[in-house]
Amino acid sequence: MSDANGTITSREVKAEGHDSDDGRTGEGKATYKSWKKKYRKMRITFDQKMHDCEELHRQESHALATAKRIAIENE
Repeated sequence: MSDANGTITSREVKAEGHDSDDGRTGEGKATYKSWKKKYRKMRITFDQKMHDCEELHRQESHALATAKRIAIENE
């Protein structure tokens, strides 16, 4: 079932695992994929990054306002 180089074809690998493309195992039971957990985790990470970004933007605008105020006072 191997070619001249000794490599295994994808058909042979699929036959060994008895898995089909629809995510079912050999017994017919569907595998569990936690999409909710995955996207909830991604959403939490995204919200944290956005919060950090907003905080940095707030600090930057505060620093620019302070620099502008000091520049006006020094004139």
